[in-house]
Amino acid sequence: MLVACLVMATDAGIKLCKDEVGMSMQEIIDIQIIFEGMVCYNSWFSQESYDVHPLMEIDCRSIVKYYTKLVKIFPRETTEQGWKMTKFHQQMHTVRNIERFGSPQVFNGGPMEKNLKFLCKLPAKTSQKRHHLMDLQSGQRIIENIAIGVACREFLGRDPFDHDDTDSLANDGTTNETPSTGTDIISISTGGARFILKLQENNGGFAIASVTSNSATIKTSGVDLDLIRFLGKEVLPFITKKSIEVLCEHKRDGNTFHAHPNYLGQGSWYDWADFKWIDEESGIPYIVLGKIFGFVLLGPEFDFTDPQLCASLRNETTGIFAIVNSCKDPSESLFNSRRSKMFEIAHLMGYESGKRKQLMFVTVDCISAPAVVVPNIGGIPGSVLQVKPQHTWQSFFSF
Repeated sequence: MLVACLVMATDAGIKLCKDEVGMSMQEIIDIQIIFEGMVCYNSWFSQESYDVHPLMEIDCRSIVKYYTKLVKIFPRETTEQGWKMTKFHQQMHTVRNIERFGSPQVFNGGPMEKNLKFLCKLPAKTSQKRHHLMDLQSGQRIIENIAIGVACREFLGRDPFDHDDTDSLANDGTTNETPSTGTDIISISTGGARFILKLQENNGGFAIASVTSNSATIKTSGVDLDLIRFLGKEVLPFITKKSIEVLCEHKRDGNTFHAHPNYLGQGSWYDWADFKWIDEESGIPYIVLGKIFGFVLLGPEFDFTDPQLCASLRNETTGIFAIVNSCKDPSESLFNSRRSKMFEIAHLMGYESGKRKQLMFVTVDCISAPAVVVPNIGGIPGSVLQVKPQHTWQSFFSF
């Protein structure tokens, strides 16, 4: 369903629906609303908790309007029954059931069915399996297990029927989890595969001098040419040794950002991320999408005060920098043009009239969050679609 939403959000997908299927733009928008609504409804339905106040008014109204629109756009004409099905009608009672019993995750049949093994199957195996005795004997086994469990917890401090979580225990019996200190700790590391770009003295060009043993495929696949030109022009002339090590991986707060020219020999892997910028005039922060092509560590030997440095490095301080092809402006919503709530459109810098992509240095501290991005096939060069984070989909279910 999500793939269908993505295809219909691209310019090529819209053209395909018009030319090959003969759909009008309004029909495409209606189907896109239904598909996105189903994805958002599933996310809304999977919440662990709900706000009681808007539940009966807003959410109930949205469910009725959504399914009314679904019946109108997709009539089931192949059967006489149509949409007069029990499963379809039960959705109208979703809000009332949530108000009475709580989140569907509480009474979902999946995790509750697992209890049948302990409460029914295992006790039934100890019975004589006779119809008139099975309930009584199974019940006795359950009572005995509960009584033994209570006694063991009282005297031994543990339930004998609980499984040991050996994965979370070290050899000395202590847990491997990091103790909480009451403050937010951001784990940061940069490394992974790496290669060294070196200036060739004989012809003034640039070449890969060496790579790590686990990234030998970089030699055969080569590195992005725009990245080589950018580093050779903006960094190597300001370094005494005329070489720089480019890192292909950065780990930050549980997320790994890749910028590998040939990951595991399967092709390039350049991750996208949201970068936090601050407006120089107003001081208000804003988020801009960017594609990462590598990481470099610039130490104290690098002169950040040199007036000939590029603007993205001038007057910075030592640290780790991501080499990014940034978008021009913050991503724009597609709701006004295509009634899409889940996707935003952005435009990369440097793709006007077939120009090379414009790279810049951005400190890794500006990385806000990973991003899911697909090219806007059929759109203008450098146009991309960003999928909004999954945890926000539930708020989009409103009709």
